Amino acid sequence: MSFVSGTFLLFLPLTVLLYWVCPARYRYILLLMASCLFYMGWSAPLFLLLLSVTALCYAGCLLVEKHRSRSLLAVLLVLAFAPLFVCKYLFFTAASLSGLIGWPGQETLTRLSGIILPVGISFYTFQAVSCVLDVYRGEQRPERNFLRFALFVSFFPQLVAGPIEQARDLMPQLRAERRWNPEDLAAGGRLLLCGFLRKICLADFLAPVVDRIFALEHPDGMSVLLSGILFGLQIYNDFAGYSEIAMGSARLLGIRLTRNFQEPYLSRGIRDFWRRWHITLNRWFRLYVYQPLGGKNRRLVSVTAVFLLSGLWHGADWTFIAWGAFHALLYGAETLLGKRWKKRIPAPVSIPLTFLAVSVSWILFRAGTSLQAVQMLGKLVSVWHPAAAWQEIGMSLGQAVHLLVLLPVSFLTGRWAFREEKSLSVRSMAICVLLVLLIAVSWLMNLRDGTPNAFIYFQF
Repeated sequence: MSFVSGTFLLFLPLTVLLYWVCPARYRYILLLMASCLFYMGWSAPLFLLLLSVTALCYAGCLLVEKHRSRSLLAVLLVLAFAPLFVCKYLFFTAASLSGLIGWPGQETLTRLSGIILPVGISFYTFQAVSCVLDVYRGEQRPERNFLRFALFVSFFPQLVAGPIEQARDLMPQLRAERRWNPEDLAAGGRLLLCGFLRKICLADFLAPVVDRIFALEHPDGMSVLLSGILFGLQIYNDFAGYSEIAMGSARLLGIRLTRNFQEPYLSRGIRDFWRRWHITLNRWFRLYVYQPLGGKNRRLVSVTAVFLLSGLWHGADWTFIAWGAFHALLYGAETLLGKRWKKRIPAPVSIPLTFLAVSVSWILFRAGTSLQAVQMLGKLVSVWHPAAAWQEIGMSLGQAVHLLVLLPVSFLTGRWAFREEKSLSVRSMAICVLLVLLIAVSWLMNLRDGTPNAFIYFQF
């Protein structure tokens, strides 16, 4: 069930209504039933895989509390990550190895690569495993109620694309018997509107433009740079939009999820960017990869490992690994230069430079093949033809104005959405009405034009 479907617009209000009229002691059961129904809206058979990972990690939490054995933990981690590896990386690994040894089945494996990928498997596996690791470290007591643990793993707002929550943050909220609060309704509504605005009015608007540029056989150098910039705007508004819809949906239930994005394109450096982009995934890698590898004592080694794994987490392809390596190089260079060098560059210079570097990296991320990525990056150092680039992009003047107007609107809406208000002011009500009209018109236009509206991170 997608957030941008008519079904969800019926599912969410009904779930919220039933939640608040339900006796407090049974609300977590109702939420678990709603979460199961939500996931089975994608695929009922693959729900069994979610259930298996949940049961394994639930048992794992109880076992590692009783037997703090590294061998036991290693076995549990292998079993927990096995479905993710088989579904996402098995064919890629086999195809890569067969390419090295010249096995004749390489083409078949390449075609099979990534065919079976359950929605949300990377997200719910990381969330469930984090609980096992926290219990093993003695930082978290295991949840002994299986149904409540299952709700922690499968909570529908953040099930298929995050935020990736920690048990210490989400589990107490799932245990609490909370009362209905009008502030939660207002805050949740603002977050929902901001998320839908980003997704429907910006991300879905940019999707066909980006697809068109990356489908070009011989794009102009300026087109290539714009492809990175436009895809960066698309993926940000797509993923941040999803996260804000997730946060808004949870807030209607009185539950606060972790903010996943914090204006990343205003970053003053790569390190700053990664403090603001996909915050919960970066936290996961920091806690369970960076720190165990040595953290600050072996910073460059730990950071490189984190970025390579982050690239691989996003997809089973060498382009994603190259994207991770590119960011590792930028991060390492910034670290070696030190804070003094960074402070000498004023914000009006460092912010555009960071945005430009990140935009170039998105070309690696979005390219269909390694060959296409190399060819497109090579075009950046060729002669540019602005007139040809404008024709290749295929964006009308009206569409360009649409983009230039909505970018600052979404920025201001984001700040408005995250501002806490004790009461719904007349100004906020007027903003809500305008946003609803804007989103509704854009949604209808997208339906008319057949614009695809799947969230990008569903494939990860």
